[in-house]
Amino acid sequence: MNTTIIIILGIFFFVSTILALGILLLNRYVNDQNVDPIEKKLNDQRIQKVLAVLAHPDDEVMIAGTVAKLKKRGTEIHLLYLTHGEDGPTGGLVEQENLAERRVAELKQVASILQVDSLEILDFPDRYLNTIPESQLEVAIRSKITTIKPDTVICFDQTIGLYGNTDHAYSGKVVHTLMKQKLGVKNLLVMTLPIPMIELAMKVSQTFKERYNPENGLPVANVCVQVSRYGKQKKEVIKAHQTQWQVMNDVQPLWNKISYWIYYRIFSREYFHYINVSEGVEVHERRE
Repeated sequence: MNTTIIIILGIFFFVSTILALGILLLNRYVNDQNVDPIEKKLNDQRIQKVLAVLAHPDDEVMIAGTVAKLKKRGTEIHLLYLTHGEDGPTGGLVEQENLAERRVAELKQVASILQVDSLEILDFPDRYLNTIPESQLEVAIRSKITTIKPDTVICFDQTIGLYGNTDHAYSGKVVHTLMKQKLGVKNLLVMTLPIPMIELAMKVSQTFKERYNPENGLPVANVCVQVSRYGKQKKEVIKAHQTQWQVMNDVQPLWNKISYWIYYRIFSREYFHYINVSEGVEVHERRE
């Protein structure tokens, strides 16, 4: 074999080995290796139908890998947004009064990317959800649950709203209240982060630095979904939210600087606090 080819192959394998080792070390740094995959928690019982109750367009970024994976397995996916996100940043791309319309268009792209079965946007006020009586939100969400009849609901936590977002927390509170009723839902998946990711976010994300309160923090992550194979779809979902580029750059640092197949082999899991609703377990969130 030609000496030049041998040298090139040697360099290639050396660089590949270093890259693989670096990804492995970073993966272990940001993830909690002790959290079980959701399949183990559910005893491999397949999730048939999911309803995700979200506060704003772009909230689905947190679960985009999970949605893509479940959809690939034949699960029905339905997304319900409580607001149009009209009070959010415009990214300098549209006037504020046109933001709601633009974000609807962005969500249509998301629906296409994730191939969801339905996507509905309600007209509650962005940033001011907690001014709406809980009963009014309950009616809207209950109607969706009784129509779709999901076995699994995904929502925000009811205390801190991921990073201190009041709309997130209020929507989570209403969903938790509904789960105490007999609506046929078996599984509740509450979006959360493991401690290593929270610690990293507190160092690199301005949003977390300013708004996250560790003393009143996220529920414990007790299940995870491996999403590394769905990194391309997740990155496309982020890109679809063009008006929210500043938010994305803050809460998903370097997402647009690193190839998705590297980025999502590091951030390879999405985490949830799982509650078995079907067994009549009291709906609460256990924290560290």
